[in-house]
Amino acid sequence: MNQAINLLVFDEKNRVLLQLRDQKPNILNPGVWAFPGGTSKSGETVEQASRREIKEETGLVIHKVNLISSRFFPDQKATVHFCMTRVSSKEKIYCYEGRKMKFFSILDILPLKVAQNYKQLMVWFYLRAVFSFDISSFFLYLSQLVFLSIPTLVSARLSR
Repeated sequence: MNQAINLLVFDEKNRVLLQLRDQKPNILNPGVWAFPGGTSKSGETVEQASRREIKEETGLVIHKVNLISSRFFPDQKATVHFCMTRVSSKEKIYCYEGRKMKFFSILDILPLKVAQNYKQLMVWFYLRAVFSFDISSFFLYLSQLVFLSIPTLVSARLSR
């Protein structure tokens, strides 16, 4: 069975690093935003694969990696391990694979064109990683999201 890694790399502002994938027809999810990562090599642990992939794609050397979740994707015939790490936004991030690497807040993620079925996963893992299941912080943040979206909803309704 194929094993793959998707790495959620957070900075100190709780923004997550995403990669704009190449526009090559022979790759998975071309031309959309996705978490950095890739396929594990034979015999690699999840942590080893995470370190190797992020270094290959960004030049970052990471120290601590936390496994958040593992999910089987039948269309890819692979188990994808979602891992998290933190880095400083002052660290130089290169783009050795894909077209661009950029940090995004959760609100910035919502309108992006992302890998198929990944928008819900991105938001869920983002919230899970940032709040570590601190339910009171989660509901406070959720209320802020709703409050911030009200003016947009009202102006869209009025412009009809």
